[in-house]
Amino acid sequence: MGRAAATVGKWRARFVASPLDGLTDEARPGRPATVTVDQVEDVLVATLESTPANATHWSRAKMAERVGLSKRSFQNDVGVSAVDGR
Repeated sequence: MGRAAATVGKWRARFVASPLDGLTDEARPGRPATVTVDQVEDVLVATLESTPANATHWSRAKMAERVGLSKRSFQNDVGVSAVDGR
């Protein structure tokens, strides 16, 4: 699965203590996310199922414009991997 034994051990302990609820992500420190799950889903669906007018593939700038984000927010919060397939 490609995960460290310590990570898997932590997941198992959380599952034993609190079955499915124990596997949810805990709150993390830092700035709250500004991109919604729906926006990320929109990016993935658009990337896989459509192309922009007069182009063969989505650029980061065009996709950011499509989902209503700045290019910087798109790159930092959605991630290059969603569009570039990395």
